[in-house]
Amino acid sequence: MVMNDTKFFALDFEQQMQTLHQYGRKLMTRDHSIYRINLYSLFDFFIEAWLLPGHNHIENIELIDAGDIIDLYPINLHLEDIFSNN
Repeated sequence: MVMNDTKFFALDFEQQMQTLHQYGRKLMTRDHSIYRINLYSLFDFFIEAWLLPGHNHIENIELIDAGDIIDLYPINLHLEDIFSNN
């Protein structure tokens, strides 16, 4: 299965969650305000999954531009980890 970001966001939230869990690769985590945000690579784009600490579910899923990853995530992120197909 291959999907672009437009097709992914055309899915309902439950289908997005299933696709993220099945095909996504968690890269990093950051904290923002009251949220814990997980960064995933998914096919050829990147997704942030927003969670409330202490809750076991995703509150929101957002597309993130590759350029913004450098600004928002720690410098020790290796670009080969982001762009590898594994």
